[in-house]
Amino acid sequence: MIKSAERVFGQWVKAQIILGFAVGVFTFIGLMVLSRVVDPVFGRYALILSVIAGVLELVPIIGPIISAVPAVLLAATAGPVPVAAALGLYLLVQQVENNFLVPKIQGDAVELHPAIVMSAIIIGGSLAGLLGAILALPVTAAARDVVRYLFRRMSPDEPEALEAALAKLGPIPPGRVLPPPGPALPPHG
Repeated sequence: MIKSAERVFGQWVKAQIILGFAVGVFTFIGLMVLSRVVDPVFGRYALILSVIAGVLELVPIIGPIISAVPAVLLAATAGPVPVAAALGLYLLVQQVENNFLVPKIQGDAVELHPAIVMSAIIIGGSLAGLLGAILALPVTAAARDVVRYLFRRMSPDEPEALEAALAKLGPIPPGRVLPPPGPALPPHG
């Protein structure tokens, strides 16, 4: 079970790195577009700002907010329109990342449905704050693996053997409930 938890955590870390890289690339592309459309100042610092955005993506919840601060401050040197453009870009990147990339990339990495990914992050953040949001996915995936392991351990080894044993009992009369599996009981009498 420990190996399963290590595997899940490793996959989660890889997915976090992929997310950071994706956010960095999208931010770089957006800043280059803003440098052509709004103000050339964005192009001069696009590389460093996108690296900051990618690295701070590894810090859930507050990382993206902190990464927007240097871009907004830089844009403030050029005027109010670049500030609005920078805020809009970072908001757009975070919306795409939160609503599409996180559920897909993290969900595929830890083999959880995107709805479970979003729910786990929200619940983890609600229960334990930032640390809960960070650890929500690996804990949820590890819990899933523990439940699967326990289910397999408690299930019969051979489904065919279970079917054969039930066939020996004959048909079950309507309304009769089978006892739970366990040691054989001595006959009455």
